[in-house]
Amino acid sequence: MLKLVCSVLNKPIMRKKRFLNFNFSVVLIIGAHSFCVNEVLAKEKVYSASSWVELGETLFYHGNFDEAIKAFQKALRVDPDVRDAHLYLANLYMEKKEYANAIDEMQEVLKKKPEDGKLKFLLGNLYRLENKLDKAAELVEDAMDGGVDKTQAHNLLGFIYLQKGDYEKARSHLEDALEKGIKLPEAHLALTIVSFKQNKKAEAYKEIELAIAQKKDFFEAHNLKGDLLSSDSQWKEAKEEYLLAIKQNKRYAQALASLGNICLKQDDFDGARKYFEEAVEINPSDKNSVCGLALMLEKNGEIQRALELFERVAMMETDPNTLTGLRYRISLLRDKNKYVINSSPVEYQTNPEELQATQEVLQDANSVRPFSKSFVEIIDGKKKP
Repeated sequence: MLKLVCSVLNKPIMRKKRFLNFNFSVVLIIGAHSFCVNEVLAKEKVYSASSWVELGETLFYHGNFDEAIKAFQKALRVDPDVRDAHLYLANLYMEKKEYANAIDEMQEVLKKKPEDGKLKFLLGNLYRLENKLDKAAELVEDAMDGGVDKTQAHNLLGFIYLQKGDYEKARSHLEDALEKGIKLPEAHLALTIVSFKQNKKAEAYKEIELAIAQKKDFFEAHNLKGDLLSSDSQWKEAKEEYLLAIKQNKRYAQALASLGNICLKQDDFDGARKYFEEAVEINPSDKNSVCGLALMLEKNGEIQRALELFERVAMMETDPNTLTGLRYRISLLRDKNKYVINSSPVEYQTNPEELQATQEVLQDANSVRPFSKSFVEIIDGKKKP
């Protein structure tokens, strides 16, 4: 079955780094041990708001997101109206998947410029990530009247309606985004999913090839092509696509889990264990990877550990139907009349619908990203060097 998860990641690209003109001692501290940075952050109103913003930028570029958040918060304590601090915080909270906090920061910026189309566009994307899709669509529609680029607006609306499951509207907006022949590989990726959901398999293959052709090392597209091939039971070709995705991103847990699924279908327990364990190590909170590893262990007779992993997945699951299937499976595993803990592999019959509920890969709405620019770059047109 085609996996509906496509993680076209927003890259943390902020505006071009400026010359750091704040107190030279701060520059020295940035390069020193982390406790020095903490010492600077502990001070209140020692530096100007702009200095705290520049410190936050530098910490951000060095990948120290938590300390960057503290610096931007310090800037806002000095001056609550510093626009850049709110924008950076929104971007950082989005990276941390704290979407409600990101929305709060973006709303503070929008209060100052309520008719700004670009701000509405970005706030609409945050509501999409929060899965508040009606509000997201409303804001992006309004953004079109506020001067935002219509190609990007149609692209984002396409993703919003894809998440809503309104595939006709999603197709309409995505095709409008591509109307002028602009290269939008993410739009082709979304159209691949739309076409598959509409049982237009030939179109899905066409769209995924366009996505791959338009973006170098587009590992998410290779992964989705692998999903398409898997849906046609072309296991060898699917494996090649997943391996390409992993070659381009060695820590791509989703492709590793997909390889584990293929190995599991072919009763290659050693291969399944290898790929699933790698995927879980990279992303311990990924339900699909943990569930796949649990299924492998169950089929291999390692019932106790399988039970523990299924219970772990059940704690993370929010979909009621899938949770029902998981609970049913857990109850079977606990039934000592049907399973002997730590025994050799056990033959048993299972309800096909219940099996599908635990094997099916569910769409993660928050992982679908329609563009790779950050907030400051979209608004100011400035790129990271």
